[in-house]
Amino acid sequence: SKPTLAADPIGATDYSVDIVPPTLERAELDLNLNKVALTFSEAVVLGTFSSDQVSIQSLVNDNTESHTLAGGATSVGIATDGSASAFIVVIDLEDADVEALKLSSTLAIDKDSTFVTIPAGVIQDVAENDAVAKKPSAALKVAEYTKDANAPSLTSFTLDMTEGSLLLT
Repeated sequence: SKPTLAADPIGATDYSVDIVPPTLERAELDLNLNKVALTFSEAVVLGTFSSDQVSIQSLVNDNTESHTLAGGATSVGIATDGSASAFIVVIDLEDADVEALKLSSTLAIDKDSTFVTIPAGVIQDVAENDAVAKKPSAALKVAEYTKDANAPSLTSFTLDMTEGSLLLT
């Protein structure tokens, strides 16, 4: 067969529009690095993502004990082969989110108390299909959980000699 040149294109004989929405397939929480990684079923557009709509709850089917993220910077994740993957969204947790998760006695203390929920449309695929919701009644258990192993460190202090108080942060 003869090669096709740019001036001699071949037209498509059939074309199907992508109507399949992305679904959340995997979640990871790393409290050492303060990150959440979400893996979707297909390539998603990072610019359409709303990290402030992601919630973490302590039970698979009950959001009584839950925390909705305040937001956080997002980036494309890294696949197991080391390449960038448009299937993975990484959220850098805000300080308020880290504090809420680490101070809870029942939420995100291990894999069995860490479930992720997202509303429909939290992100879109490249064909502008809204992601399917992962509802609080059927949340996704994290596949990987890394507990906080960082020792606390003193960042500042305030000494008030008049009041006789010392505030450590």
